[in-house]
Amino acid sequence: MEYVDYQYGRILFVFVIPLDVEPKRVADFVYQFTSYSPIELIHMPFPDTNEVLAFIRDRLKKQNLGTTQAADKLLIRAIDELRKDAHFEGFQTLNNLIDALVWNKLSSKGDNSDRLTEADIAWIFEEDEILGIVRTNLQRGTRPTRIGFVQGK
Repeated sequence: MEYVDYQYGRILFVFVIPLDVEPKRVADFVYQFTSYSPIELIHMPFPDTNEVLAFIRDRLKKQNLGTTQAADKLLIRAIDELRKDAHFEGFQTLNNLIDALVWNKLSSKGDNSDRLTEADIAWIFEEDEILGIVRTNLQRGTRPTRIGFVQGK
């Protein structure tokens, strides 16, 4: 906290707190900062599935790729499954997914289309691929890895 006080006006600290954290813990966190630095809470729930699909399509468009309706349906299913995973890191996870889809599309032989099809998306659901691993983690009840310090109960 002394470091925060010392850096007043020079650094903007941003802390990401899950929306489901109990209010008392958030209030305790805010209380620790109020005497050292101004603090503002901004509640930013993750966008809904259609907004996420629009984000993915926009990122694909920047790579000169589009999607078919069948691919969109599969992407919606993928988004919903990814969100259930304890390791879901929001837009970072989505960016990784987009990069994987682009790489797979551009490295596949014989298909020169500029649109992702259902077949271009389906591989992520296979057992050893992105959503197959998510499904396995959900079945095992795997907890997320925490980086940094976690306050005990």
